[in-house]
Amino acid sequence: MNNQIANLNDAQLRVQAIIQQYGVITHQQLTPIIQSLENINDRSLIMNQVLMHQCERQITLENRVRMLEEMNTQPAKNSITFGSKVALKTCTGHYVTDDKGRVFINRSVLNAWEIFTIVSADGKPFGSPVCVNDAVSFLSHRNCYLCCERDGEMVCNRRNRDTWETFHIVDQTNNNRGHISSTTPVAIRSHLYKFLNPSGYCSSQAIGEREKLYLISAQQ
Repeated sequence: MNNQIANLNDAQLRVQAIIQQYGVITHQQLTPIIQSLENINDRSLIMNQVLMHQCERQITLENRVRMLEEMNTQPAKNSITFGSKVALKTCTGHYVTDDKGRVFINRSVLNAWEIFTIVSADGKPFGSPVCVNDAVSFLSHRNCYLCCERDGEMVCNRRNRDTWETFHIVDQTNNNRGHISSTTPVAIRSHLYKFLNPSGYCSSQAIGEREKLYLISAQQ
């Protein structure tokens, strides 16, 4: 088990290094990395890593245009902005909690453990409005990021952010380019392309009532 994890981590680092150096990874470069992994799930994770990078390259220009449009649009008074403090309130009325690295969704009272700083994963500056389809990360009061593990379990113990600490905000009102406020029902999608639900896992294949949550402003 430990050897498989080490091999997977090594493969992820090799892929990342090639992409950082050349901006793209070729089939010839990828094949020996894939073949070095015995576990089929690990191979799938590497392929997802490469596919996600390719998708990000294809939509870079579209994202830049969208960012300009959004930044030139006056946000609503109660819009959530990057760098602000938020709480993630689920459909049950409970908040997502960072309890010493473990994530629970069973607190109905808002305290420091339930408050996160929302950070852009698309390079949008602090103070700009958070919009649907944005890629975001959530930084807890302990300066650790929310993370979705390979099995979908949510934890909050990462000091640095990468793919597993990145989430996409999906709107539930069909307002595909709107700014997010504390009253906007959204869903949180992980790198596994599954949605967060009150179980504390990103395990839902589709959006329903259980996946509905709100980003509640927690600014002092």
